Amino acid sequence: MSGQTISTTSLTAAELASLLHRAQGLRLEQCRLEGLDLGDASWENCIFAGCEFAACTCTDAWLHSCQFHSCTFSDCNFTSAQAEYCLFSDCVLQRCLFDTASFTECTFAGAMQYRELSLAKAILQSCTGLAHGTFHACLLSSCCMLDTDLTGWQLEQCSGRMLLLKGCQADGLRCTRCTLPQLTCSGMSVREAVFVHCSIEHAGCLGTDLSAAVFHACACDGIFAQKACLAHARFEQCTLTRASFCQTDLSGATLRGADCACSDFSHAILDGADLTSANLTLACLHATHMQGTIFTSAVLDRVRPTDTELLQAEHFCPSDPVQ
Repeated sequence: MSGQTISTTSLTAAELASLLHRAQGLRLEQCRLEGLDLGDASWENCIFAGCEFAACTCTDAWLHSCQFHSCTFSDCNFTSAQAEYCLFSDCVLQRCLFDTASFTECTFAGAMQYRELSLAKAILQSCTGLAHGTFHACLLSSCCMLDTDLTGWQLEQCSGRMLLLKGCQADGLRCTRCTLPQLTCSGMSVREAVFVHCSIEHAGCLGTDLSAAVFHACACDGIFAQKACLAHARFEQCTLTRASFCQTDLSGATLRGADCACSDFSHAILDGADLTSANLTLACLHATHMQGTIFTSAVLDRVRPTDTELLQAEHFCPSDPVQ
């Protein structure tokens, strides 16, 4: 069916499902689509305005260049669906499954709402506008965000292991009461991000710019932040045991009262950092820059200082072989 504006008031559920199974250029307005089996459906250049999708099965569906304006999706199953070049504007998505689904170059605009979605192993690539609306209580296990604009993205009570952000822009990211162990956001900009009451153990932040980020009451144990920029970041009431800050810029950072036991600060820059009352038991401070660093009341039990022989070995340059 193509190129038509359809009135659905006189159609049965079976007729609606048939109509939407292969649709091109279709326009639907102010209609309710409930309990439809739309598995393997194909929609191209379709427009849905003010429509309500309730308990529909859309597994393996293909959506290309479609527009959804002020639509509501509730309890729908979009497992393994593919959306390409689609626009979602002022929509509500709640209690839907998007596991292993993919969104490519899609745009999210207006007052979007995302509630209790499952995005396990979903892929969002080159999308824009996800900051329009808060992700609330969503499952993000092994979800991949690739080359996507996440500036100002807001997450509340979200969970899931191994959320991957790659090639994204995520300045101003805000996470509240999220459990995201093994979050990976290496080599990207997440400046001025805010994490409040979050669990991000063993997060991978290699080479990430987290300057001026705030971590409040977070579990960051085992975080891998080697070569990252955490200049002027604030860690408040955080645990950072066994964290890796090797070659990390922590200049001007605040780690007051942080538990940094067994963490690695080798070759890190701690100039002007405040570690008042921090626990640095068994921490490695090998070749660490500490000009103006504040250690008032810090626990420095069995701290590992610079190893002179190791430092010489690190700077060793072999001479020309003897002829």
